[in-house]
Amino acid sequence: MGAANALIIDRSGKPVIVYTKEDWTNKTLRLLHCGDANCTPSGISDTLIDSGASDILSPSLVLDVHDNPVSSYGKLSNGPQSIKFFHCNDANCTGGDDIPAVIATNGYGSSVKLDRTGNPV
Repeated sequence: MGAANALIIDRSGKPVIVYTKEDWTNKTLRLLHCGDANCTPSGISDTLIDSGASDILSPSLVLDVHDNPVSSYGKLSNGPQSIKFFHCNDANCTGGDDIPAVIATNGYGSSVKLDRTGNPV
């Protein structure tokens, strides 16, 4: 796993982790959802969320009322840094339409919480 990550436990006691993974040229943001409380390798769902970054900073993670991940993070890609946000439509972000959106430019870190009605702030 990479240097930037965030961890939360779902209502079933299973870890959910958003983390960076890097190769020699770029970093990607991934979501790992364990199939059991011990995170046994055979039950892990590991989904690519975002790619093509020279750096991904300060990912934060919460779960909505349906245990779907909600996250914000900073992304640096050979230009101004942006703050990005995604809200998955399923617990493993595998719906195919969970595309991160830029919500601010020239930002650095980020954090996300849910308000009393379940909306991200």
